Amino acid sequence: MKNVILAVAMSLPMTTMAGVFADSTPVCVSLTHLEQANEAKKRNDTRGMGYLVEEGYCFYAKSGTEYSVIDVNYPESPTEWAKIRVYTDKGATELFTWYGFVR
Repeated sequence: MKNVILAVAMSLPMTTMAGVFADSTPVCVSLTHLEQANEAKKRNDTRGMGYLVEEGYCFYAKSGTEYSVIDVNYPESPTEWAKIRVYTDKGATELFTWYGFVR
């Protein structure tokens, strides 16, 4: 009985943390690639950003995609990174995006 109550109690907070992307959302496969994308954006470096996209390091997650926030660098700032777990019919994967997209 204790195990059932514990399982139910543990599942409640997790369900409130899950979200769904309302729009397509930029994500990267690592924090390093997210930081490179951020620098490319700041410098208007379309060639650098193109490389990240062409190699599959950064892409847009489709609207309607479910995700959970795993970690946030600095929750008070939407321009900081967030580590997320994205769920699809093929499974789950961990990605990085800007916190402003998932808060």
